Amino acid sequence: MPVPPRRLILLTLLFALLLPFPVQAAPVQQTQGPSTPIYGVIGHFERVQGQPFPVVFVASDGTRLSSAGATAQVQQQIDVLTQQQPAKTAQVWGTRNYAPKPDTMADLVVTQLLVEGDTAAPAPAPANLPTAVVSFSMVNLYSTPAQSPSVVGQARAGEQCTVKGRDPSRAWLLVDCGSASGWIDKRLVAVSGDLTTVPTTTATIAAKPPVSAPTPTPVVTPPPMPAVFNGWRTYYFNNANLQGNPVAYADSPEINFNWNYGSPDPAVPVDYFSARFDRTITFPGGTYEFKATADDGVRVYLDNDLLIDEWHGATGQTYSVSRSLSGAHQLRVDYLELVGAASIRFWYEGAAQGTAWNAYYYNSTQQRTDLLAAQAEPSNGSTQLQRNWGYGAPCKIVFPSDGWNGRWQGEFDFSDGDYVFRAATDDGVRVYIDDTLVLDAWREGPVDITNTFRGVGGGKHRITVDYYKRTGYAYLQVWWYRSGGPTIQP
Repeated sequence: MPVPPRRLILLTLLFALLLPFPVQAAPVQQTQGPSTPIYGVIGHFERVQGQPFPVVFVASDGTRLSSAGATAQVQQQIDVLTQQQPAKTAQVWGTRNYAPKPDTMADLVVTQLLVEGDTAAPAPAPANLPTAVVSFSMVNLYSTPAQSPSVVGQARAGEQCTVKGRDPSRAWLLVDCGSASGWIDKRLVAVSGDLTTVPTTTATIAAKPPVSAPTPTPVVTPPPMPAVFNGWRTYYFNNANLQGNPVAYADSPEINFNWNYGSPDPAVPVDYFSARFDRTITFPGGTYEFKATADDGVRVYLDNDLLIDEWHGATGQTYSVSRSLSGAHQLRVDYLELVGAASIRFWYEGAAQGTAWNAYYYNSTQQRTDLLAAQAEPSNGSTQLQRNWGYGAPCKIVFPSDGWNGRWQGEFDFSDGDYVFRAATDDGVRVYIDDTLVLDAWREGPVDITNTFRGVGGGKHRITVDYYKRTGYAYLQVWWYRSGGPTIQP
């Protein structure tokens, strides 16, 4: 509908009156400075106190920028990096905010970061990682979560370490103790925090490089050795191979130790250490059984002759060997601890047995002209004469391993009656009662022979046993019992 001419004139006049007074827009108040994207800026993160944003990104040119992650995931990554000592180099992508800006806005908002040495941005980690406090005087940190001699560092009692990971079996923890990082047996620490928040990994850890020029390794001066030992001379080494100088000494009345997950001395780590015990002992004539129970390895020497050789990982296994001895002999026990629990016990049996035999050893399979040794020896209870030399000989210092013979003579009590005599040997054997031949198997190879001697009179009778060994394995068993009584087996 057309506007009436009268109304159109009035509108035109009104518009003309307003023209001399132009309309001005209200000024816009600027609330923040310009923002600029950044790409791959190199620097590191530091934590500061008393600031609205407690993390500062220090760029390679020295510029310090208050920082915040664009997401909770990125912020967790930043928090983890602030705990690294020494600080790790990182590249960051995000937004740089310039002044003027409110205090509630960070100078740098990080959307992505890449840590030096990584091929991708690190996986998110919880802001509050669990901690592990070392429970023993000295523990080793390893490159892998397993029994490995590759030590990448050490930690001491009371030291607090950050737990960064765990292996799939949950028996080992990946920890950062500040001066060193590596894997540790979970049983050696007290853990605070939730281990389910740390990732499962089997990463191999390398030793941290020195942050400055290396200094020469100081020479470890061992403590003074006691002037007099009343028991076992004991030497402890901070390695698994008895190498170098001992780091601790002790005078041990016996070898019977159970350190569990600890160690013998503060200077000795709880795993991968070794020890040596030696002592000279005078033995009454007899046959002795030497026994050792170890976790892990053990070696036993008699006059430098290796009796037991079990130098390996083990869990409380017992080993034994028998020898006939008389007089003073030197014993040495070497011990190896790998990882886990540590224990060693060594002892011998047989000295309480009464002397029953006079033994004579000759350097020939048949002739008794070249006497090598003569000594008193005990019996063995129901099996009156029992020896097992294996591939050795009764006295290796003066004996050949093959080509020798022996004679045993002793007096024993008998009641009236018939007696069964039996012998099991390798090689030949002959048994006499009062010079009467009872058993005759004078031949090579395994022998098992039995005979009954009738009408033995009551009282003491002399028993003589002749034996020879040509080659191979050597053992001798001779025993007797009254006919009609219980059958006795060795």
